[in-house]
Amino acid sequence: MRIFFLCVLIACSTMVWSQPAAKQIRFSFLQAGDKVPALRLNHILQYPSPSTRLTDFKRKWLILDFWSTHCTACVESFDKLEQLQGKFKGRVQILLVNTSESPAKIKAFLAKRKTVTGAAVTLPVAIGDTALDGLFRHESVPFYTLINPEGIVQYMTSENEVNEQNISALLNHQPVEMQTRAWSSLSLDINKPLFIQNNGGNGPDLKWYSLLSKKVDGLSVNYYMNNSARTGSIQNGFNLDIRSLYQAAYYQEVDTAIDFNTAYGALRNSWVPNNRTILLLGDTSKVVERVGKKYIDENVYTYQLMGPPSTYTDMKKAMQADLKRFFGLDARIEKRKMKCLVFTAEDTALLHSKAVQPICRANDFGIDLADMPFSYFIFRLTYGNFFYSPYPIIDATGIKGNVDLRFDADMNNWESMDRALRPYRMHFALEEREINVLVLADPPH
Repeated sequence: MRIFFLCVLIACSTMVWSQPAAKQIRFSFLQAGDKVPALRLNHILQYPSPSTRLTDFKRKWLILDFWSTHCTACVESFDKLEQLQGKFKGRVQILLVNTSESPAKIKAFLAKRKTVTGAAVTLPVAIGDTALDGLFRHESVPFYTLINPEGIVQYMTSENEVNEQNISALLNHQPVEMQTRAWSSLSLDINKPLFIQNNGGNGPDLKWYSLLSKKVDGLSVNYYMNNSARTGSIQNGFNLDIRSLYQAAYYQEVDTAIDFNTAYGALRNSWVPNNRTILLLGDTSKVVERVGKKYIDENVYTYQLMGPPSTYTDMKKAMQADLKRFFGLDARIEKRKMKCLVFTAEDTALLHSKAVQPICRANDFGIDLADMPFSYFIFRLTYGNFFYSPYPIIDATGIKGNVDLRFDADMNNWESMDRALRPYRMHFALEEREINVLVLADPPH
């Protein structure tokens, strides 16, 4: 699961970080071609020294992997990184970097991963050095920075580019082309329309509009809806490919069990998963952002709809009309029989919440929910651990209201979860079901 951070970004050129000697040292945000400073890393796990400086890694390629315990894609890359470290030992140093979570939480997570999977993480882990976030600005994890043996930032990139072929080429001084993820700041408040009071740029004082533009560099990938008497209705789809825009617009029709006007925010801001989307197109590469390793920016758009207070249903309908008007695809909901991963429950009363305070903790090796909607559990699996699964996840439990649910399991393995759910008399199994799917087809001639 990729984790995306959308925030108000403040444009500036430098940041000040506090150092142990009660002396302030000024570091600039780094980009490719910049030399790294002698920043001290004060807390490193699984390394010969508990602290070191960035410049101490000279004479080796240094690969920084920014990650978090809630990011499935980050955790899934650990085994690959361990293999790469072993293969290029002495010439490359891979350093895991987690600046957002406490040492206790990270240590507990790594210990649980070893218990559940039997695989230990032996790579060094830099913890709590938030100055690294200032040096290497990024909007989501996983995020990788490659620093050459001379201490120069060479690449800022994604997990797919950190592979044996590219590293071998770098070590042999051969040219390497990598997809870059350079930081670009842009002032933005997602609860205000674009272009008003320089929000994302200049624009007129509009009260109702819908906007569709090509990809906007500097905006995080995000889909967001809000509706209130104060702000009116706002629907944002930032830097999404054409398929994702349609998936966001038609989610309510596919998952009819959700009342979007009362659902909590994460569900409202979701879209139809790929495993419930069927493309009947002559050329599917015209609606997706990436084919293999090739990124197709011309398929990426930014959309915004703003108007007076409205229902979420009406907001979705307006977005559908805009997409039909511009792209012209034949979008429809059909029932199809498909293999699905289905949750069922023999006794839903076993999950009824008795907690007095909500708890929401989850990672790749277990979940701890108290007084939370069961739909959150389904949401996390659908858009996290099983995002790339060919099998849609179906909730056939009939559970209503909030639940208490705690278990440890490999959250990427449905059979492991099925075993862990047995004390709740629940089942998670592969079954054939007739479900709603989104079909995108070429427009009729």
